[in-house]
Amino acid sequence: MFLRSLQIRGFKSFADKTVLEFAPGVSVIVGPNGSGKSNLVDAISWVLGEQGPRALRGGQMADVIFAGSPERAALGMAEVRLVIDNSAGLIPVPMTDIEISRTIFRSGDSEYRIGGQVVRLLDVQELLSESGIGRALHTVVGQGQLEDVLTSRPEDRRTYIEEAAGVAKHRKRKERAERKLSGLDQDVLRLQDVLAELRRQLKPLKQQAEMAKRHEALTQEADTIAVRLAAARLRELVVERDRRRDGWDEGLARRTAARERLDALDERVGRAADERARSVWALQEAEGAFGNAQAAKSEAELQLRRSVEVASEARQALAAQAGRDIRLEGLDQDLARLGARFAETSQELTVTSGELDTAEAAFDDAECGGGRCATAVGKARASALAAITLRRASSGSFAAARSASIIAVGPTGPGQTALTRILSIVWHKASDLVSPIRAALLVE
Repeated sequence: MFLRSLQIRGFKSFADKTVLEFAPGVSVIVGPNGSGKSNLVDAISWVLGEQGPRALRGGQMADVIFAGSPERAALGMAEVRLVIDNSAGLIPVPMTDIEISRTIFRSGDSEYRIGGQVVRLLDVQELLSESGIGRALHTVVGQGQLEDVLTSRPEDRRTYIEEAAGVAKHRKRKERAERKLSGLDQDVLRLQDVLAELRRQLKPLKQQAEMAKRHEALTQEADTIAVRLAAARLRELVVERDRRRDGWDEGLARRTAARERLDALDERVGRAADERARSVWALQEAEGAFGNAQAAKSEAELQLRRSVEVASEARQALAAQAGRDIRLEGLDQDLARLGARFAETSQELTVTSGELDTAEAAFDDAECGGGRCATAVGKARASALAAITLRRASSGSFAAARSASIIAVGPTGPGQTALTRILSIVWHKASDLVSPIRAALLVE
């Protein structure tokens, strides 16, 4: 039996898949420091079941996975496969080549395989212990371990000797068997406790079992009695049915007649509902027409009120026009009277003008004599005062007529304009006649 091959992928510095083939005899790996020679020994110890990270020169088990480099990213898993030649049959398995592999992931999960099948770590250790190969045996000797063997105590040397002689595996099996026996003893004690507790509960359970049996018997008897009662009740019901069959048939006939009447009533109700729906529809249409008629009536009333207001305004305008016509007739009469008065005033002014001429002639003649001149001046002054009084009276008549025309006709309009023009002409004429008399008087 010898080591045939070692396949490493992702373990420490072996990022790529690396396969080492070994031939019978001694194989030596030579290389400078840091080339990874110790990583090969660590890979062998790790695949054989090493569980201590410090033994593999790491802080935790995930440190054995390739951590990456500036040129290459880190990997997520590490795997080591070890093939052992079993042609001699030293390992009691029906295989000439035994492949042992171990895989670990960065999540911390790991698995062991023997011949491609997943197994436990204990299975790997049991398989290798038959041949004297294992992680705790002397098959892998690291740096400094030779000195520890040479300087060890007799008890430690005995351990190495027993491992070489194959006694250590039997001691470990004995220890595991003793641990199992100790566990079995504890289980037996717990079983005895449970058995004692069950024995204490046996009498109450026996009583409960008897009560359960009695309950079951009583339940069966009750079921039998219930069946008998149901059969008796059924027989009574059959007899009662036969006795009341005629009444039953009559009831069925009544129910059929009632059903027919109910169907007829349902049909009448349906027709009434249809008629009601049509009536509701007609009512809605009538309400709509009534609403339209109300709106038309309101519009007609509004137009009527507007017509009445227009007629009232027209009557008021006609009444005002009739009043203005009446006042215009009165003004025409006043104008006629004023015209006659104006004619009289004109005649008086003519007479007054003649008297004034006479007075002026007398004045001229009286320049030689004071007494006769004073008499003439007095007469002229009296005549002038009479003319001025007549002018004032005429002026008051014209102003009154003008005010009356404005009140009767209104402040504006064609009638007022014509009347005002006529009165203005009369006023200017009278002013032209009176102005010379005023000037003469002022001169005197």
